[in-house]
Amino acid sequence: MPTSTPLYTPTTTVKDAQLTAKCNQPGLPSGLACGDYAVNTTQPFYQPYSPGTADIKRLPPLHTPNIGDRLSAKRVDWAWYSGGWSNANGDVGASGWTNGTGTTCADPNHLSTAVFPNCLDVDFQFHHQALNYFANYAPGTQARKDHLKDESSSRPPRTAG
Repeated sequence: MPTSTPLYTPTTTVKDAQLTAKCNQPGLPSGLACGDYAVNTTQPFYQPYSPGTADIKRLPPLHTPNIGDRLSAKRVDWAWYSGGWSNANGDVGASGWTNGTGTTCADPNHLSTAVFPNCLDVDFQFHHQALNYFANYAPGTQARKDHLKDESSSRPPRTAG
């Protein structure tokens, strides 16, 4: 965080955080830089996110158009493939699921703080799952099922036509 900008001169110690202040909220000092911005390594609101991350530290779901929405609107067949997605998303038994048939995270490489069924690998990068930040791809939506996939998922063969 810069010590000052044309729109902001701090009056106390400045602490950089994940989210900016919401504009026009009561008690917000006038002239304070505000808006809907996420900085640093911000966690998504939806699972998968780093276990134990407080709601206030997770980015609220975004409702702006994104590349996935635009591809779907043009009827382009697409998917976002991610290593470890099935484990992290809790897709028990799906392609890429490595946690067995029980009710606990059985993969020896799962994050120790993971809570079943979100049994992510220790190397899983929550903040690299770009479309998980958008409301259109929230858990339980058809768009999430259709477009957010584990890298091990196989795509159906394309037919000419």
